[in-house]
Amino acid sequence: MSAKLGPWLVSHTNVGGTWVPSGRALGEAVDVRSLSLGEGLVLRVHSRFNLLVEALWTVTDAVSAGATSRARSFVVSPGFRASFDFPGGLQVVTGMGVPLGVGPSAGSTAVLGYLGFELPCGGAAAKDAPAAPRTAPPSRASSGAEAGEPEASASR
Repeated sequence: MSAKLGPWLVSHTNVGGTWVPSGRALGEAVDVRSLSLGEGLVLRVHSRFNLLVEALWTVTDAVSAGATSRARSFVVSPGFRASFDFPGGLQVVTGMGVPLGVGPSAGSTAVLGYLGFELPCGGAAAKDAPAAPRTAPPSRASSGAEAGEPEASASR
């Protein structure tokens, strides 16, 4: 869930869970359950540059031979991300974070890098691309003609 907290600040909340009812670890059957809660704040410094801080709490239970072991972790990760737009609609997003262990994870530190390539899917860049040839015109039901839109043409 995301919420805009102001013109430059956005919050993202995440809840996740995993259940592996018949996993195997070290040759033994293991039932694994985990729950994670995350919160992130994104500060828009520039339209193409953001500062981030994210927090993630996780609890994992592993049940094997009737015994349950529980592991907890809590990590806070400050970081940044930047985007670069290229002709044709390609956007490259890169970033870095430094996850720092807190509480049950105290003392753990890491460096996390991110590189993503995002291609256009609709919008202006897709409108400029040549349309795929059609073998038959679409039916009126699938063209949206009943909603007051013009009927699609097979020659598009």
